[in-house]
Amino acid sequence: MQLPLLVFEEYVDKFQQKVASLKKQPASPKRRRPSRPSSEDNEFELLEDSEEDGIESMGISSFLRKFKEVLPANDLEKFEFLLEAHYRNVVQFQAPEGRFSSSSMKVKIQGVPQSSESMPFIEFLEIFFAFSKLSKEIGISARTFPALMINKCQDWYPQEDLVQKFASLNKVQESFFLLYTLAHYVNAGFAKRIELTVFRTFVSAKDYLIFMHSINQNKQTFLNEGLWKIEKDMWDQELTIVVKEKAIQLILPEFRSDETEEFDRFRVIAPADIPSIDLFFEESTQRSLDRLTAILKACPSELWNTRRFGVLLAGESGCGKTEFVMQLCKQLGLMCVSVSSLSSKWIGESEQAIVRILEVEFPRLMKEYNNKVVLYFDEIDQSLGKKVEIETHSSFYTNAVVSQMLKSIDRFKGILIGSANVVDRMESAGLRRFETLISFSLPSRAARKSIWASREGFWQTNEPLLDRLAEVELSGSDIHSICSRGFFLQYAGEAFAEESLFELIADQRVLAAKTRYQKSASSTIGFQKIAS
Repeated sequence: MQLPLLVFEEYVDKFQQKVASLKKQPASPKRRRPSRPSSEDNEFELLEDSEEDGIESMGISSFLRKFKEVLPANDLEKFEFLLEAHYRNVVQFQAPEGRFSSSSMKVKIQGVPQSSESMPFIEFLEIFFAFSKLSKEIGISARTFPALMINKCQDWYPQEDLVQKFASLNKVQESFFLLYTLAHYVNAGFAKRIELTVFRTFVSAKDYLIFMHSINQNKQTFLNEGLWKIEKDMWDQELTIVVKEKAIQLILPEFRSDETEEFDRFRVIAPADIPSIDLFFEESTQRSLDRLTAILKACPSELWNTRRFGVLLAGESGCGKTEFVMQLCKQLGLMCVSVSSLSSKWIGESEQAIVRILEVEFPRLMKEYNNKVVLYFDEIDQSLGKKVEIETHSSFYTNAVVSQMLKSIDRFKGILIGSANVVDRMESAGLRRFETLISFSLPSRAARKSIWASREGFWQTNEPLLDRLAEVELSGSDIHSICSRGFFLQYAGEAFAEESLFELIADQRVLAAKTRYQKSASSTIGFQKIAS
């Protein structure tokens, strides 16, 4: 504290004497104010004393005016005294309802001896904007305010995670920006978004331009560390900061968001948002999947800072490749970065998307979630197809996408899982980038029976019916779709339900025959020729 303790106590004595003298003064008379004009008369109504007229609670301007002679004359000392007075429970600054509200700012005179108990850090964040309003009323420069608040944090809360984080930052303004966003998060009812322009007031034009340049170039410290992310509005003009889970944990260590987020061309799926589903595969496939799960469970997360582990899942659509990846992430507590199509009709956009996701976004997410992330490419054969002889412009750009994908995978660090229906269509160089290849096929009879028995419906406890259902060759996705549609049949009578169920199966088989792949004799993995 810049104000010495003995000096502070002297001002407290003067302050309390002033409070006592004001309490002895008679209450101010009730004021009259004109009512809304009417055509009949111009009556005046009696206005009750406002809070600003009372001694227990008043507006900040009234407070500074009434106690002017007992407060330090120097602006910085006055601000220091009032902050410490709040900290010691001599007065209480009440946070405004909004960051830009002035009328709701109140000062509560406690009328009790100063307290030796420290103010909780969360409470400090709650009244952070009240301190900002106070500094403006006193006349403290907006560019002086950041250093004052950071010093107070270091003086009052040296053991807090956020304050210890300040020690690793190079500039006071960086510490203040992080403090400001988290104070906003608490003060605004846990709102994570805040406009970048709010910082312009607290720094010089030059520093603000440097800060914005680092934001636009994705070089800003908090972006790289996964404390912030940047979003643009619908018109792609204004930038907004969103505080991430890692930043919130600096003030709330037990906080867990586990939120699924949408981004351009990919989703970040939290394990908690993945519904649990029992999966059953053909025996050899299950052994391979169990081995993969055991490896990923045993590997330390730090390993993915320096190593790539590529897994290719190949087989018919509907055999559970994507669902296996989801259940794997749920079981191991991994965030799943699920990539949608990277293709674009605009020249160069596909390559840019590949670089952005594999070389920029994924490394950022790895830092944010402590390496507990999986990058999943569904139908990766679309981006790793075989290169073709260059005869047209389109063939040139097709090869360019494949080349960029190969380069980005070479630079990739972490867990990469791709799924493909037909590996024969993939570039051989692309196949060599994957350490593990697992072949999926239609489930065996035993697996089909287990899938039927695991899905809720009238068939679950009917052993003869389960045996009949298991005889029908279907994929796991086919069975899941039939079960979803057939669940309500049980309410229409047993005979009707069973007959209708097999009608649904017949319809599903017709649909599946149009999309399913038949195994190629020339391929050891996957499927090649579409069934006719």
